[in-house]
Amino acid sequence: MTDEPNVVAFEPIAVDTDTAARLLGLSPSTVRAYMRRGDLLPRYSGRKPIFTLDELRTFVERLPDEPRTH
Repeated sequence: MTDEPNVVAFEPIAVDTDTAARLLGLSPSTVRAYMRRGDLLPRYSGRKPIFTLDELRTFVERLPDEPRTH
């Protein structure tokens, strides 16, 4: 028996804008721009946008396979 407290690991089901940006490798302002365009769809806790991990995965899966060319 050890004196260590019980540790419970968990995976979040939703994250805030800053965390979503870090997970996606983007800036928070870029995440907000994707929100305004309707490309990234948050849920809301009051007025605060939160993103499910499923939504973040879906967003990445919808991204093009090649960079845009002008």
